[in-house]
Amino acid sequence: MKKFIILLVISLSAIIAHAESLFESCENTPGITTVYVSKTMISLAGDLDIGSDNMNLSSIASKIDGIWIMTAEGDKAAILRNKVKTAFNDKKYEKLMSVRDDGDNVDILMATPGGNKNECIIKAIAETDATVIIMRGSFTLQDIVAATKAAH
Repeated sequence: MKKFIILLVISLSAIIAHAESLFESCENTPGITTVYVSKTMISLAGDLDIGSDNMNLSSIASKIDGIWIMTAEGDKAAILRNKVKTAFNDKKYEKLMSVRDDGDNVDILMATPGGNKNECIIKAIAETDATVIIMRGSFTLQDIVAATKAAH
């Protein structure tokens, strides 16, 4: 049992470090905008309508530990695309959804390292811009689906 717990902690740490190293490398890249929103800031938002046209995060805000956002436009989008390709092109992430439309690519990935924590990656990559959103917390796949449905 002790070995299992150690392996679980190592696996969880590796996945978290993986996403954070992508964010840190983007923070130091001119032309890539980075935004980090902590659990405390999310909780301060209270009953605000946190969402977009595609997702209503208000329904799962209490389950989110943090949100990391990276975005780039123009020639810097290619740099972000390459960083994302290498960061999330492994077997730790399950592809939940993929949409391809006239050069616009949207992928939603999920990693479930255990410890009641999950990581959801939303990649929106186009020819002239790229956006990556990483959400980490105790939300489930069903929570993500409900937040998506609540936005429509």
